[in-house]
Amino acid sequence: MYFKTKDKADCCGCGVCVEVCGKKAIIMQADECGFRYPVINKDLCVDCGACESACVFAEKIKDTAFNTEYYAVRSKDDEVVKSSSSGGMLTLMAEEIFSRGGVVYGVVYGENFRVEHKKAINMKQAETFRTSKYVQSDNYLLYSSVKADLLEGKTVLVTGTPCQIAGVNEYFSRSGVNTAKLYTCDNICHGVSSPLTFADYISFLNKYVEDNDRITYFNMRHKDEALQNTVLEVKTEKKGALPQIKDFSYYRLFLNRIANRPACFACKFTSYSRTGDLSVADFWNGKNADFQFDASHGVNEVLINTEKGKELFTAIKENMFCQQVSKEKAWQPHLEYATQKPENYDKFWTEYLSADDREAVMRNYLKPTLLFKIINTVTPVLRRIGLYTLFGKLYRVIFVKK
Repeated sequence: MYFKTKDKADCCGCGVCVEVCGKKAIIMQADECGFRYPVINKDLCVDCGACESACVFAEKIKDTAFNTEYYAVRSKDDEVVKSSSSGGMLTLMAEEIFSRGGVVYGVVYGENFRVEHKKAINMKQAETFRTSKYVQSDNYLLYSSVKADLLEGKTVLVTGTPCQIAGVNEYFSRSGVNTAKLYTCDNICHGVSSPLTFADYISFLNKYVEDNDRITYFNMRHKDEALQNTVLEVKTEKKGALPQIKDFSYYRLFLNRIANRPACFACKFTSYSRTGDLSVADFWNGKNADFQFDASHGVNEVLINTEKGKELFTAIKENMFCQQVSKEKAWQPHLEYATQKPENYDKFWTEYLSADDREAVMRNYLKPTLLFKIINTVTPVLRRIGLYTLFGKLYRVIFVKK
């Protein structure tokens, strides 16, 4: 684990080690790439070992006795689907939690578009959780805030990456707090990119905004007018859409995996054994699933992983179009293997951190590689003809060797 190896691939940044330290001897500190890692104050540390035993990245998540169920889901509300990355599953869950007088935790763009976990107490606030962010969120105060809500008897839903949800699970398994009203939902994750590169990207975009204007809208995966494709969209208060992003999209940087956290390439949670009561993702394998409802505007893949997850799913079922599918039809790469580290990953960071003109370096690495072009061209075809799973598994054998 990270405290022993100091290998950044051994820390996902969940921060649970900070929370379980009885001496408050650990803080999370950003490194030169913008990723936070735990730092121990040796003057306060008493070597109790609590941080090491709580580390969720030390070993893989254990299987449970629950027989996972797999579904394709789409909200019956077309407006919700249009404003969501996929089928609107988060909104469906949030509405149910609010109907119980509860609160929901999700990821938002905060001040200066800082990506962070926030609490919503109503649907208006929870709407900001919609759409994927693709940047590691600051989950500072998440644990203490959720704890306070549970102690007040509130129903709580926490959404996040599998490692963040694992941190929540680990913390509350030690807290002594009654978690009967705590629901968790993880996403099938491709990895998270650097908060530093995203903050820089926003500052680069601001150079193209007039002095009397400001960026007010950022959507990493905005659905086009036909709702068939997703593109990055940025708008300013006065001028509307910012045209400069056409050839300068941060979403492409994420897809290139060039700024991902090192731990993402050694992820312990790319497994059918999930950390959340529910897991959500885009449903990529629609051709094989043979949907019995209109799926053209976006569909969620949903995994029910626990009895508690099943109870929540059943409560919202009347508000969705849903179809149970087999494990095979629900297959996704990151249910079986982690995102692969690009060959030029270290080269990028060496150049980026030493550059006088970081924008130029970022633009250079936004260019798709030959392999990326091939995958990006072939994948939609494979999905249409029903061979997505077969080729994904072949990729694993050839390139991942897991």
